[in-house]
Amino acid sequence: MINIINSKADPSKVDGLVKDFVGSLICNQYFVWTCFVLFLNYKRWKRPVIIILVLHWLFRSIGDIFLNYQDFMEKKYPNWPWNNDTWFYCFGIASIFWYLSEIFGDWYPLLRTTAIIRNPKKIRIVYIICGIYNMVKLVQMYFYITYVPYTNPDIYPDTEEGKNLFNKLYNKDLGRFKSLTWGNVVIQLIVSFFYDLSIIIILRKNLFNKLNERKNNLKENENKFLSRFKFISEYRIVVSLIATVVSFPLIATFSFIMVHQFRTKDEFDIDDSRADAFRQCVLSINYNLMYVDQILLRFFVDESTKLKSKPKLSIGTSGNSGYTSSSYAYNSYSLNNISSHTYNNSHSIYKSSNDTSNKENLYKEFSNADKILIKSNTNNSDEIPIISYSNKDMSYLSSVTESHNKASISNISPIDKYYPLSSSNYFNMNNKNYYNHNY
Repeated sequence: MINIINSKADPSKVDGLVKDFVGSLICNQYFVWTCFVLFLNYKRWKRPVIIILVLHWLFRSIGDIFLNYQDFMEKKYPNWPWNNDTWFYCFGIASIFWYLSEIFGDWYPLLRTTAIIRNPKKIRIVYIICGIYNMVKLVQMYFYITYVPYTNPDIYPDTEEGKNLFNKLYNKDLGRFKSLTWGNVVIQLIVSFFYDLSIIIILRKNLFNKLNERKNNLKENENKFLSRFKFISEYRIVVSLIATVVSFPLIATFSFIMVHQFRTKDEFDIDDSRADAFRQCVLSINYNLMYVDQILLRFFVDESTKLKSKPKLSIGTSGNSGYTSSSYAYNSYSLNNISSHTYNNSHSIYKSSNDTSNKENLYKEFSNADKILIKSNTNNSDEIPIISYSNKDMSYLSSVTESHNKASISNISPIDKYYPLSSSNYFNMNNKNYYNHNY
């Protein structure tokens, strides 16, 4: 290739070659996304999902580098791709990197599914279909590498008769190649359809649960689609997969037309550039959304970490089994017709009633809910463990009252202020069946 550049290319274009090399890396549509993801995960670059995103961008860019090299190749024949070397170097080798990039991108939904559904048996079918999908693309890669545009290089169209013979052989070889590649595209679409459908079916339970949760937490005048897209990873995955499913009939129809034409006319005279551009556009939606998914997941983790790091109520016991308060101001609530009011704690100690020990034990039990949840969910179950308390227990826990100078004081806020049982937000941050951010 270097010899071709030195002997055939215009020296003034060497700078353009360098610019194309750098530009293929920087001007790639996934470059900014990749940099943003690496910036947000600068301490966790070794995660498999981050490596996949980087490899997807890198291999796509390398393929574009080989494609841009065609401007420096000799134009021996009047028909595209001008000569056999141009095809082999600029399209054959480039296709290796392009399809490897697509294969890396196709692994992303699989990794996210394994992170959400922790039971390997339930996603075995996804592994199988993904493997078939990858093999179909490897076959397509083989078609590109082995295609030879000009099988009879000795025939040169310097005469009208030679030109007609040349075009006939050229169109026949090109038609055979296009029928193989577009036939492979049809198989890709079919396998991709079942791949996407299997993931949607597996994620449907998690998706429906989170859609209901998001519906309950939806703010007034908040857009439902944007809210779901922002906070629910499964929703983003399903949206990207639906784009592929919707485009399936259009691309499949064009592919069948291509194959049918070659079978009937034994030649190729249809411009497939627009159809291929549409196919690439659909693929770009999926590949761009996987970067967006990782970025939003990163913000979700940061937001959850901030919520978990908020200061909680500190309770200490004195020598007479009382509660020692800190310098916080707490709102006291009444569950049994006790008036609600605010009291500013200032290192004051209040003696508890006769059942103080029961209330204290119950509070400690509830404070250890994290440990209970983790311990109760180590059997690879997909269900979220729920801890239920009776009305009597909640009544005990809601307030600790003591009559001091005939004033009723509640020193502890209701437990749902710290562990909101009516919402599943708490479980989202602890249950291992939700987001495993190591992927």
